[in-house]
Amino acid sequence: MTKLLLTLMFLLFGVTFLNANVNGQGCDDHKCNEQIPNHYYELGCRPIYNETNCCPIRFECPKLENDGKCHVNGNSYNLNEKLSDSEEPLCSAACYCAKTMDGMKFRCASIECPEVFNGPKLECIYQSQFDRCCGKYECNRDKIVELSRTRCYLENKEYVKGQKMFSDRIGCHTCICDEHWSNTTIVNNPNCQKVKCNIEIYYADRLMAGCIPIYYGKSNCCPIDWKCPDPKDEIISSSTHQVTLNDTQMMCNFGTLALRIGDKIKSEKYCVECSCRIPPMMHCVQNGHC
Repeated sequence: MTKLLLTLMFLLFGVTFLNANVNGQGCDDHKCNEQIPNHYYELGCRPIYNETNCCPIRFECPKLENDGKCHVNGNSYNLNEKLSDSEEPLCSAACYCAKTMDGMKFRCASIECPEVFNGPKLECIYQSQFDRCCGKYECNRDKIVELSRTRCYLENKEYVKGQKMFSDRIGCHTCICDEHWSNTTIVNNPNCQKVKCNIEIYYADRLMAGCIPIYYGKSNCCPIDWKCPDPKDEIISSSTHQVTLNDTQMMCNFGTLALRIGDKIKSEKYCVECSCRIPPMMHCVQNGHC
């Protein structure tokens, strides 16, 4: 009887665990952060899972439309049409759809904050808000005392009310200290927001040209550069492939090349490695130690 009960418990646990992995349900997506570049999420790509992995094994991305319009978040804009206020990046203004030599893209004016030019005020506390591009320095001594009554702690660092906080463990998120702060989690924390790189707005022409983002080190948040297809590109084939030759869904496409998981592209960019990790796009990284 005991043996039968243990067997039933094992089967039930196994089924529960399997179901938790299907479509990524029951998994912590941010454990996959070091593997998944942020552009997949910004481009509205759909993660595809299998029965054994919590992390996506590939993505299905919307087709890029070369129709003489600009596109963002599934919305289309005609030539010279102004980007809606709700879709305009926080630190940009007067964005409109423009035609460039490389294709259609949004052109925007950048908002420069005063502290960029004036430098920090050491006796003051910089105050930030999620819905504002620029913060402000609070220099009144009484207000500084009041702000300092609220203290937040994140990864052995101390902050006071209104200060921005950044996690070294969970990247691509910005948090702000207030009396409701809890450091039990960064993801889905009401005091934190995911960083928006606005790739569709700033780099639509690069995407249409088939270029892929380059990230710095282990960061998969915002690109620091781009690699575009070149006729000289060559595949460095991996000695061990995880997929069969005819499994086209598990391959990365770059220009005219099709690469299997583990394959790399020879790069002329210094310290940049481009490899096929999670299809359909290549993943390029500039090594931090170079």
